[in-house]
Amino acid sequence: MDTIRKTLYEKLESYWSEPEPGGFHVCFSGGLDSTAVAYIMGRKYAGPIHLYTLHHDYGSLFIELSRRHVVDLQRIFGEDRVHHVIFNQTETFNRITAKHLLKDWKPYGGHVIWCLGCHLSMLTHSIIRCLEYNLPRNFLCSSVGGEYAVMSMPITRQRMGEIYWEYGIDYRTPLLEMEIDKRAERALLEDAGMWVGYRFRRGVHGVQPICLPCLQHIGDVVFDWHTDYDQSGVDRYIHDKSTVIRAIVDEYFAEKGMDVDALIAANKAMHTRSEPFNHLA
Repeated sequence: MDTIRKTLYEKLESYWSEPEPGGFHVCFSGGLDSTAVAYIMGRKYAGPIHLYTLHHDYGSLFIELSRRHVVDLQRIFGEDRVHHVIFNQTETFNRITAKHLLKDWKPYGGHVIWCLGCHLSMLTHSIIRCLEYNLPRNFLCSSVGGEYAVMSMPITRQRMGEIYWEYGIDYRTPLLEMEIDKRAERALLEDAGMWVGYRFRRGVHGVQPICLPCLQHIGDVVFDWHTDYDQSGVDRYIHDKSTVIRAIVDEYFAEKGMDVDALIAANKAMHTRSEPFNHLA
């Protein structure tokens, strides 16, 4: 066994040694990171695996590619456990971000609000799905080396984790917490019999959709150059948009005639911890 695999499985065998009940939710592109997270957590937790592929109408291409690794995960864990949904979140993205681009551009920065606003839309729908299906865990698929990205910054993860926790949902980043890098991810999925796509430097292609606005990150893939984000601006943006997020969640369950407080209580009852995970530690 090579060094990468030896180190990887030393971590995972200990982690997998005590399986836990309950299911989980993953914002799932079908790429290397989200597939690795779904696989790792599928061996940790015995409950349903909900994979949620969210997109919008502003340059999301090849959405159906997200299904490629769903088939692999269903082969491994069973079709009765692995549930995949593709959902168009344009309406929510418009309400949180797109309709306010010009107004928000100056106070927060245009390069901040597009990707972060999309991620906040994902957060909103992830909360709804976790409450509907009594899923107490949501996993973000941030990868080692990509922490510069606005959705993966520690302050972003912390503030989003706090919002998720209001709804009884534990928000974690397994790849970062266990320091599993791209090389280890590829080894893990190859050993599980999955095709890991075409590799170009840090990027992996052919297994996940493409978001045209996210090509702003192409500099990191090609030249090891990336945009920097103002931490205070990111913090303010999440705080200011959290009111809209809560309103959308409340409106959804009110229209469904469902008691959101009871759903939150059911999720909270599945946790032994009283505080959200600290992503800033």
